[in-house]
Amino acid sequence: LGLQRGEKAPSAARQRELTLSPDTFCCDLQRAFAAHCLPAATLSIAAMHRPIEAATASPDALPTPLLPAAARQRVDALLARGGRRLLGLVGTPGGGKSTLAAALQVAYDGRAQVVPMDGFHLAGSELQRLGRAGRKGAPDTFDAAGFAALLRRLRTPHDGEAVYAPEFRRDIEEAVAGAIAVEPGLPLVITEGNYLLLDEGHWAAVRASLDEVWWV
Repeated sequence: LGLQRGEKAPSAARQRELTLSPDTFCCDLQRAFAAHCLPAATLSIAAMHRPIEAATASPDALPTPLLPAAARQRVDALLARGGRRLLGLVGTPGGGKSTLAAALQVAYDGRAQVVPMDGFHLAGSELQRLGRAGRKGAPDTFDAAGFAALLRRLRTPHDGEAVYAPEFRRDIEEAVAGAIAVEPGLPLVITEGNYLLLDEGHWAAVRASLDEVWWV
């Protein structure tokens, strides 16, 4: 865990080489989530954006995911710095990024919003035009410049002005514009994705907007 804002991000090759060691905070996230949290497959992005009351109103609703105490301590320290803070969760596919993002949003209900990188997938029609449909999910199949621009907007909220972000919908395998509202008073924005620390092309601008990045 633990690139602070302004620190140099590792190269793409280094990101692939990173492993979780027993003496780091991030090493315990996967173990803690395996023991205490819902499997990632049961936590949809759509469920994350529903009000918590609606998600827990019936006996059939999803139980609240638990957040490791060390993660809460890190977030509390981040928020204590005041203003709007952006937290990035990065790692390999299936590593638990969405699970951790969901747990953070539940734990900080009313104070946090998840804005996933996946909302910036290029449309299927555009991938076909570019000849990249067979590589969907690769770095050049996202609007990296648009994602970096959105993060810059999110860093400086304006009173009375919500910022709208796209959301990737698995049921249609497309992004839907304006599906996530980030209200100006929210102190914490959480973004998660594979390429937050990628130092190539427009991805290289992402790191500068994030106060901390956690490897999951």
